[in-house]
Amino acid sequence: MADKKVSIGGQALIEGIMMKGPHSYSIAVRTPDGGINVKKYKVKPGKFTKIPVLRGMYSFIDSLITGYKSIMASADAAMVDLEEDELELWLKKHFGDKAADILLMIAGVLGGMLALVLFMVLPTTFTGIIDKIIPLGGLKAAVEGVSKLIIFIVYLWLVSKMSEIKRVFAYHGAEHKTIACYEAGEELTVENVRKHTRFHPRCGTSFMFIVLLVSIAVFSFVPWQSTLGRVVMKVAFLPVVVGIAYEILRYTGRHTNACTRIMATPGLWFQRLTTNEPEDDMIEVAIASVNAILPETIVKKPVPEQLNEETAPEPEARLAAAAEKTATEENRDYVIPVSNRLNDVYRAMQEILAENENSDPRFEAAQLVQFVLGADRLTLGPDYEMTDEQKKKLIYLAGKRAGGYPLQYILGTWQFFDLDLDVGEGVLIPRADTEDVVMAAVQQLKDTACPAVIDLCSGSGAIALAVKRFIPDASVVAVEKYDEAFAYLERNIEKTGLMVLPVKYDIFNYDFVCEEEAFDMIISNPPYIDPRMEGKLQTEVSYEPGTALFAEDYGLRFYKFIAQNYYHALKDGGYLVFEHGYDQSKEVENILVKARYTVVQRIVDTAGNPRGIIARKD
Repeated sequence: MADKKVSIGGQALIEGIMMKGPHSYSIAVRTPDGGINVKKYKVKPGKFTKIPVLRGMYSFIDSLITGYKSIMASADAAMVDLEEDELELWLKKHFGDKAADILLMIAGVLGGMLALVLFMVLPTTFTGIIDKIIPLGGLKAAVEGVSKLIIFIVYLWLVSKMSEIKRVFAYHGAEHKTIACYEAGEELTVENVRKHTRFHPRCGTSFMFIVLLVSIAVFSFVPWQSTLGRVVMKVAFLPVVVGIAYEILRYTGRHTNACTRIMATPGLWFQRLTTNEPEDDMIEVAIASVNAILPETIVKKPVPEQLNEETAPEPEARLAAAAEKTATEENRDYVIPVSNRLNDVYRAMQEILAENENSDPRFEAAQLVQFVLGADRLTLGPDYEMTDEQKKKLIYLAGKRAGGYPLQYILGTWQFFDLDLDVGEGVLIPRADTEDVVMAAVQQLKDTACPAVIDLCSGSGAIALAVKRFIPDASVVAVEKYDEAFAYLERNIEKTGLMVLPVKYDIFNYDFVCEEEAFDMIISNPPYIDPRMEGKLQTEVSYEPGTALFAEDYGLRFYKFIAQNYYHALKDGGYLVFEHGYDQSKEVENILVKARYTVVQRIVDTAGNPRGIIARKD
């Protein structure tokens, strides 16, 4: 596993476990047939995440909502027969799809009322009654606090004796053991997990206990006017109490010293009631849930079945038409010169190449000569005598190129800046326009020490490798989804010797992996051609993978998704860099502004056409 760990929490469910990371949470449930059903969900960016106390209030409410939804989802996956009562049937009849949301609200209200009665109304009322019998004076708050702790302990003890809850508490133990194993940096196996403790300082049980202690401490300073007034005061101050308790739990979970051990110990004691030793099959469920949200798992072991296949498939008609045209050119009876002199063959090649209006006959003939003969034309000389096989191959390749087959694919390599990159069918060909975008991006990072950069839709790795080439101390990640393109990415990393981390994953899911403010720059040359343009492009472009060319929503789909869904991964003051089509400048700029970025540079190519944009996260 990687040294850097993400913060993980969890919750025991019905025959399963929910694990939650910074950007996603997963629900793993043991199904009746013995399998494990795993589902992953995105976590919406949290509000007030940097404001102490307020973040605790928000996190508490969010945890309640997520927890209830997870329990209902686990019941469905485990096929638990939860009979619908009259209320549920009435709600479904009158509210349809919104019935579940209404039930969630009702359950939250009822749960809140139960907690209010048990831990606020009952202790305060009991203390008030005792005070009328035996005047307590300044001991009121102490008696109230002790009674509250007793109610809490009795409640936990009674719940732990329920047969239906014992398995849930065993899954709770599996959750703690698995998180402990992960945080210890060990491989997540049943054997490794089993040996870890089932008690964890960041447990919800510990949180509840800390809330009680904070409540007792806070209200020991609040004057006791009346029983009802004190209950109302407690309800009003509950968000503050929860926020303070969250900060204490957060601190104890991240630090190990004498003070934190003292604060954590009571909560760990109470976990003896709320956790049981799990069975191995429960540990397997916990491991599956953790693995679904871990960056290490996603980077090292991508599961092809989990990759998002939303991007457009390769247009077969477009490829067939291009291949037919090329085949026609290849099979033409080109006049093969009698002479084997290089100069004569070179001129014949130029005549063939000139039939393609997109060709540069002199340049491309020279490139093909060097490719086949292993040396350039000037080095060999005009009178160089080649073999018959070499001559036939040169004429054949000239015909293939005249038919529209990309020169770069014929040669198998293409230069991007001073990098010789391997290219071929299945990967986008690097272009000079992209060099302009890279140079502008590198300039933005000139004053940033050891910048972290991620290249989305990396393809051959041209952008990622060029950034690393110009900024040697940069940490660069290159994300590519498709097998053929990813193979070229890995090959080019090895070929250039530049330290770039290749990640095989779909960018429409990879945003789950990226941590908050992880990168100084996100850069991408995504697919941006409107699918309606299919069939109207140059034949050469038709051979490039459609998955690297076309994007839905008029070619803007990737821009919208990256701008919105990777916002959290960019540091404050970091840059988002896009290459775009010459006629998309306004649309892409509007997308960035709407997503709360500030445009700092518009990039034009050598012909003066808009080709890219750089925006900053302020």
